[in-house]
Amino acid sequence: MSNSMILGAILLLASAAHGADSEPLTIYGIRMLEAVAIPECAAFADPAQWRRKHRTTAYPYSPSTATTCYKRDDRSKSGTAAPLTFETLEILFPTGSEPALAYGVEALAIDGRVEAVKWFTRGAAQQEAVFASLKEKFGEPTAYTLDTKQNGFGAQYKSIRASWSLPQSVTVVFEGVGGQVNQGSVAVMSEAARARVSREMSQGDSRTRM
Repeated sequence: MSNSMILGAILLLASAAHGADSEPLTIYGIRMLEAVAIPECAAFADPAQWRRKHRTTAYPYSPSTATTCYKRDDRSKSGTAAPLTFETLEILFPTGSEPALAYGVEALAIDGRVEAVKWFTRGAAQQEAVFASLKEKFGEPTAYTLDTKQNGFGAQYKSIRASWSLPQSVTVVFEGVGGQVNQGSVAVMSEAARARVSREMSQGDSRTRM
């Protein structure tokens, strides 16, 4: 995900109020505000052979998994015990267990803790279903607007924008339709994530690819 997208999410998140403390949230099996508990995805059985075959030095993550796992954004640290200081993690799900209303799920780890989870949705076609699922999980939104957008050909469409203020200073922001009619996004971020990402981006740091 681009820095411009996450910056837009930060601006929305910054205006939301915060609630009282409670248990951390679970998003697609990922525990917010806790140490990263899912494993790193495995590599091919023979990484050296894979690198020779593909003429690359990239870390050879296997394209499939039997359990939910993550791929490190910083490939120089993939497969090592290097700490997750400030890094985006691509989440891989077992075949057949992928979320029905989400794709491109990523988590942000700061000092080893999950401080944000963000994913794409399929835009206008599924925004009502996504919004219903978010209300089922989080209740009625703290803020809601229905915006009118227009594409380059003049066609207009509605886009839901909603946010939820949750306990432990966690905020959820849903944008039903983003820059493309077939793409939206959901961001679940802690106060620590909002502050850290905003600071890094203001300094021109592009490591956060949420």
